[in-house]
Amino acid sequence: MELIISGGTIIIVAALASIINEFLPRVSGSYVAIAFGIAIGFIPFLNDLVVNFNTEIFMLFVVAPLLYFEGQATRLNLIWRQVRAIISLALVLALAITIAAGFSVHYLLGYSLPLAFIMASLATPTDATATEAVSDGLIVPERTEHALKLESMFNDASGIVLLSATSLWLTRGHLDVQGSIMSFIVAAGGGVVFGFLFAFGMISFRKLFTKNSTYNGQAILYLLTPIFIYLIAEHFHMSGIIAVVMAGLVQNSESSRSSFAHVKQFHTNLVLMNFTQALLNSAVFVILGLMLVRIFRAELGLVNLSISIATGALLYGINLLVRYLYKRFKHVSHHESLVFALGGVRGAITMALVFSIEESGLTSAQFNQVLLAEIFLILLSMIVPTVLFRFILPAATPPTEADATRDRIRLEMVRAGREAVKKIYLPPRVRQRVMYDLADQANRTSQRDFWQEWRRTSVSELTQGEKELEQRALTWALMQEWRYIDEISQKEELTDDIYRFYDEITLALSILMDPDNKLR
Repeated sequence: MELIISGGTIIIVAALASIINEFLPRVSGSYVAIAFGIAIGFIPFLNDLVVNFNTEIFMLFVVAPLLYFEGQATRLNLIWRQVRAIISLALVLALAITIAAGFSVHYLLGYSLPLAFIMASLATPTDATATEAVSDGLIVPERTEHALKLESMFNDASGIVLLSATSLWLTRGHLDVQGSIMSFIVAAGGGVVFGFLFAFGMISFRKLFTKNSTYNGQAILYLLTPIFIYLIAEHFHMSGIIAVVMAGLVQNSESSRSSFAHVKQFHTNLVLMNFTQALLNSAVFVILGLMLVRIFRAELGLVNLSISIATGALLYGINLLVRYLYKRFKHVSHHESLVFALGGVRGAITMALVFSIEESGLTSAQFNQVLLAEIFLILLSMIVPTVLFRFILPAATPPTEADATRDRIRLEMVRAGREAVKKIYLPPRVRQRVMYDLADQANRTSQRDFWQEWRRTSVSELTQGEKELEQRALTWALMQEWRYIDEISQKEELTDDIYRFYDEITLALSILMDPDNKLR
């Protein structure tokens, strides 16, 4: 029951953060979610509703689905062409950062080598969601954005293996290099193979039911797939993270070639994926904000704060330097190298890994020191690029300007539909309903208009003949809107927005034509 209450609280707060963010278009939604998480931590009643952080639950129900959906949004054929880049980013760069940061923390701040390398390996995994938060409203070079995405998808496994190896180093007193290499091969290779086979099996299973209306059951299986994959892979000591990413990549190819086999099923899965991604992304930062409050309250008096700050700053500084030099060594420009270095943001995954080693042989004092150092690293990795990106990256179209353009086009689009309806005969109350629906499409109805329409609908019902006329009139209006968008698309340079209007009209037509729709 405690887990249900905790999960429900986090989800509700994440949803509220998303709603509030709609009124703050210039502020990244991730920062709004962090603020809400911090607020939970300071309100005793709400803070008591959320149980203590559990790494396994977080990785299983938050990280695994997010990485699975991230994989689905990436073309598998692009991954095949980028294998060398992935190995370089997820293995070579991760190892270089760990070695450089580990020795720096050891020699400059006096930590033992094993403890210094534990801190360094914890600083390895990057967080694509956090990177998007710090670059929100800015244009990141496409090549750099692609590299950051690939890195964040695959370097978590490297970080986990490095963390496991350095933790054993601390407890056993020696570093088992050969064993660590074998562990990485088994974890990464096993994850790739298992993820591919599991996804292949799921695809084959779904294809058996293509001609049947089983999309409700299929939708449930779709949401549970990353959880099953992660659990089974981890049980057999394979990388659950790589397994879910691989499964997502395999299913991307399925989606691109089977989207018309069962349109409703595909659309349902797409809606579920976008909804779940948005909710979990917001939940990650709510959890991060809450954890920051709890950690500072519990640990602040137990460690040397200045040492923790210095350790976090040194880890971040070495990360920046190695990432920058890595790109410069590949003959990438100074600007892109700097953006790549700053774009390696750390987030909730780093925090989850910290808590995973709480009982791995560290003393209470060592764990507290590691925890606060990594917290400062996370904060620096988010704050520094948030500030510097404003000076080195061009801004995207201002939200207010883009919104004004979209509103203008939508208003003209709906006007085209309304003018078409005016030219055809309709019974008065049918015409009134159709005109209301079109005005509502353009957001030109008030609260008073709605409640008047609600009263009419609740008191009287259209006849079957009137319902058919209403459907035909709305269909005609929407087709005229489609024609208008088709004309405007040849004049306006708004490709994404134009497709959104097409999508909006198509969805409206789908609602009208759906024989299973009992709500109209």
